[in-house]
Amino acid sequence: MNVRLGTTEYPTEEARNPGVLAHKIRSQIGDDRRSLRIYGSEVVVGRLMEGTGQGRVLLLNYSLRPVLGLRVRVRDIYSKGMVRASGVAETQLTDWTRDQAATEFTVPELRAFAVIDLARD
Repeated sequence: MNVRLGTTEYPTEEARNPGVLAHKIRSQIGDDRRSLRIYGSEVVVGRLMEGTGQGRVLLLNYSLRPVLGLRVRVRDIYSKGMVRASGVAETQLTDWTRDQAATEFTVPELRAFAVIDLARD
């Protein structure tokens, strides 16, 4: 899916309200095709990058306050993950679950930024 602002499908006026534009794009993609979902915060954005047997999630909290208990779902099955979060000494992912199509886990505390490396067996 390509989003090109200024076209009839995505007029520039619509982009002036990012919430409306984001809702429109999420609706067009649909829940089943989303590779990354974030639950429990309106102030965190993320990106999933995948390679052979591994994945990496980048999370950015654009609030001044930490987000506690951030739930993340990635579309694919991973067996383990390691988190490195700015401003948090040592932390681990919690509540790790998998089903036939996805992996979910909780980031206990997200201050400004975190990198989560995921691996398959």
